[in-house]
Amino acid sequence: MNWIDWVLLAAIALAAFKGWSRGFVVEVGSLVALVAGVWAGIHLSDQVVEWLGLGVRNAVVAFFITFLIVILAVHLLARFLTTVIDVAQLGLPNKAAGVLFGALRSV
Repeated sequence: MNWIDWVLLAAIALAAFKGWSRGFVVEVGSLVALVAGVWAGIHLSDQVVEWLGLGVRNAVVAFFITFLIVILAVHLLARFLTTVIDVAQLGLPNKAAGVLFGALRSV
């Protein structure tokens, strides 16, 4: 194995460790939050401009406001679901699935 292989292996191992520490629900939630945030920012920013009384020039600001609200909401939901999973004593399967998802996501 050359140094590039070691660097790639280290990146996958780091992503797998991150998946273990965050768990499957939060890992998937972060991916869903990103996609949903972009979608909501594109499709709902016009309503945010009207609702906040921003001008058309501030459409980018409305996009980021919408994006951040959706990301925050999905993140809070994922954290809540992780708490429910931990209370149900399913934390170990959540973390193990997080390792697999984190490693696959990095590839």
